[in-house]
Amino acid sequence: MNNLLFITGLHAGLLEKKLVEPAHREHLEVIHDTIRKAGKLASQLTGFSSRKPMAPSTIDPGRLIGEMELLLNKAVGKEVDLQIQLAADLWPIHVDRMYFENSLLNLCINARDATNGQGLIVLKAENVVLQRGDHVLISVTDDGCGMDDSTLARIFEMFFTTKAPGKGAGLGLPMVKNFLNHAGGLLEVSSTPGEGSCFRLYFPRSGASAESEPVEQELATGAADETILLIEHDLEVRNAMAQVLYELGYQVTTA
Repeated sequence: MNNLLFITGLHAGLLEKKLVEPAHREHLEVIHDTIRKAGKLASQLTGFSSRKPMAPSTIDPGRLIGEMELLLNKAVGKEVDLQIQLAADLWPIHVDRMYFENSLLNLCINARDATNGQGLIVLKAENVVLQRGDHVLISVTDDGCGMDDSTLARIFEMFFTTKAPGKGAGLGLPMVKNFLNHAGGLLEVSSTPGEGSCFRLYFPRSGASAESEPVEQELATGAADETILLIEHDLEVRNAMAQVLYELGYQVTTA
């Protein structure tokens, strides 16, 4: 998926240089914006399906949840009322971004299943002060079927699931708990049969400022006597990238 989006983005960029009418360029802006969103979705879904080493950084949880809103709405479906409530001036937290996103996605999918795809899910983020210090509390609450005490006692066991065969592997909640442990946080769960469940994730406040998003830079223009060796196993990606480098004035050798 990322290769296909990469090729599409490169050719859209080449086409943009040849367009002069504002209306046509507006269409290209929509294409570029859509490619960026699709790339973010592909990255999130790739992370959700794999297990990668944690690489924590200081993030703004409110901004990250806002960026996930489209993916979360797609995940829970149109029949579910997903409400996202973000307090102002949320404190930064030091976590692995991919595992943070995966944990929230997993909890929302579980909440969707608990409501049979037709209930209310509230994702809330706020600052709280505990005895052990400042924390950011992120909670996922649903009005679904809930769990009894015996089920609640086993939800973090590897491969334990209450879902039908083929619907769940029993790995999501253990992953969330492991992530919270690595982040130095706390995880609380409350549930009542027939009334719903609430998962509360407490993340310690980071003393550092959230890292800013990388700024896209203009590509340098090459000189006629400069040659770039481009090595890429995907033929379509290699050809698209070579075309861009040619347009920038470089000589290109591909392999």
